[in-house]
Amino acid sequence: MIASSPPLASRRWPAPVACVSLALALLAALVGIVTALPQNAPATSSATAVTAPVFLDAPLGPLNCTAFNQAVSAAAWRGAVTTVLSIANATRYGDAPRTVTIMLKRNTTSPNARVPAVVWWHGTGDQPLQHTEMFDTLPNVLFIAPSSAIGPSLFEWSTVLAPKMFDVWLMDDLAACLAQSSLVDTNRIYAMGFSAGGIHASHLSLLRPHYLAASILHSGGLVSTPYAQVNSADSSSSPYAKQSTRLPPVLAITGGPNDKFLIVNFTQTTSAYAVTYLSRKRALGLTVDSWSAPSPLAQCTHTAGHKISLPYQAVAMVAATSFAGNFDVNAPAAANLTNMPVCNVLQQKDFPLVLANATDATKAVAASNPAGNGAVGATGVPRMGGAVGAVVLAIAALAVL
Repeated sequence: MIASSPPLASRRWPAPVACVSLALALLAALVGIVTALPQNAPATSSATAVTAPVFLDAPLGPLNCTAFNQAVSAAAWRGAVTTVLSIANATRYGDAPRTVTIMLKRNTTSPNARVPAVVWWHGTGDQPLQHTEMFDTLPNVLFIAPSSAIGPSLFEWSTVLAPKMFDVWLMDDLAACLAQSSLVDTNRIYAMGFSAGGIHASHLSLLRPHYLAASILHSGGLVSTPYAQVNSADSSSSPYAKQSTRLPPVLAITGGPNDKFLIVNFTQTTSAYAVTYLSRKRALGLTVDSWSAPSPLAQCTHTAGHKISLPYQAVAMVAATSFAGNFDVNAPAAANLTNMPVCNVLQQKDFPLVLANATDATKAVAASNPAGNGAVGATGVPRMGGAVGAVVLAIAALAVL
């Protein structure tokens, strides 16, 4: 059984002022996303084709790859204790000490094989290892769970409410260390999250297709627009300063009409994400939507509300997706998705705003946004509600200080 989210009464709630500010900020963000009008984006030649994962040569923060990969090597066999690695306080990681929990459940049939790695981003108020029962079904997969620098006073990851990059940069540094490990299959690095963590994983899928094989979003989506992929927040020397012409396959799992937390409706946030993802896909000239086509975006819907469900669908995505091959419909695990009526590949034709956003596929890739907070995708990306959004975000920030 997969553990559900803690009941609302047992969650750690923010201070009243922060709650009000957070609610106002989220409301403005959601209104801005839903009501955004299409705008034409200029063409750009800054995109570079990505045919293999691209990693930093070494972490730019204090994450120590030697210590990290020693922990990976010593990671537990089935049923053993997990390893927790501490990371020193650093501005790059949000000016807070962080931990990374590392768990590897080897089976005896292939103890020396390179393993895929899943980076797990937990929900607001949760602990890094909460909801990890699903990984009991993932033997021979390295599981990495960072702690948050923000929570639990507001949503826990830096991309969720007001776009900031420090949890993206933490992911970059983790990926850099994974690329140095002799145990990890670098073509199979995934981002997966629930609730606030699912929203962060949504941002990662748009910002870091350079190395993510796929992303799995449990009640994720967008409540604010991500940085443009030609990202002013990344230095010009970063391999991620240029936009990728690849999008990772994405599985978005939602809980139906009752998939809500506070004022966030995760059916709506997933739709906002779909518009952004599919706009960018169409702008790249990828107009076919199917399991076998490049960059499928699939949605699986359960009716259990705001909780983790359908773990085997997530397992199927991990088991059947690699960086170069998209989703392998011939892999045995793929049947968990392709044969289930609850899961469907989202079609661009069903999202009119996508067609309005990308009427000219040659104007594909979004130009650099000096303001640092534009949408990812071709044209007309949803934006937060202007001055009102800025004011309520400022109030929310002050409430935390």
